[in-house]
Amino acid sequence: MNIYVVDREDNKYYKDVLPEEPGIEDLIIIVATDNDAKDEPVVGIISISSGIGDTYRIEHLFVAEEYRNRGIGSSLVSSARGVLKTMGGEALSASFYDEGYLKECLSSAHFTVAEENVISAAPVETVREKMERFRKKISSFTGATPLGTISSAQWEKCLEDYFSDISGDDVITMLYDKDHYDGNISMAALDPDGKCRGFLLLFSIDDDVIIDYLWANDDTGVIAMALFIAALDALKNNGNVIFDAKNPAAEKLAKKILKDDIMDLNRVISMVSEL
Repeated sequence: MNIYVVDREDNKYYKDVLPEEPGIEDLIIIVATDNDAKDEPVVGIISISSGIGDTYRIEHLFVAEEYRNRGIGSSLVSSARGVLKTMGGEALSASFYDEGYLKECLSSAHFTVAEENVISAAPVETVREKMERFRKKISSFTGATPLGTISSAQWEKCLEDYFSDISGDDVITMLYDKDHYDGNISMAALDPDGKCRGFLLLFSIDDDVIIDYLWANDDTGVIAMALFIAALDALKNNGNVIFDAKNPAAEKLAKKILKDDIMDLNRVISMVSEL
């Protein structure tokens, strides 16, 4: 078995293997090949993106079924650790549908479970209809600002405010970097003095919109709803709103507002490990 890091300039050749990966040219890709077989086929692959600060994120980890239980998955993760350490990385995270093999593989590589929840969805039009009745309630807050209009310095300040508000180190490892999100529909809640009170981070796949993360420094729920309504006003998608389960705040808001109109789709596990 041969394991090697793909040169960044060759990442484009893996688009068919990783069709849904955002910004494939920026990923760290490591592959395992069977050098005893004809043509040395790729039998395992791991791709990694940069997250916030010194945290990196596993986007994809796969080993061909007939090659499993041979330590290939663990070897790919181990190689990734070595690469990331040389880059100054401190932690590696992963979120995936509840699949026994991946959880077993990462557990053996000393990852621990950060979250286990259910991913859910509702049609965009249903969400619009349900949220409309909250519009008057959120009229007192006017600071919802599209992420794409926020400068890098403002976003760094938002992250500082977020880090100071959030308790526990495990949840912050689950965020992508700013450029991953749709800047037109993702929103940040900014006070007149520039203080960040929350953000709603979204991206689209086909006609669906994925709610990747919701944070609101507000016990009343007004800021979370204001961010939600501002995003819906900017949204042109007509598919489903998918509430990513690794963020309990988004899941809680969804169930409160949508109740029986929300559909449970799959179970998601988030795991994290120090390097």
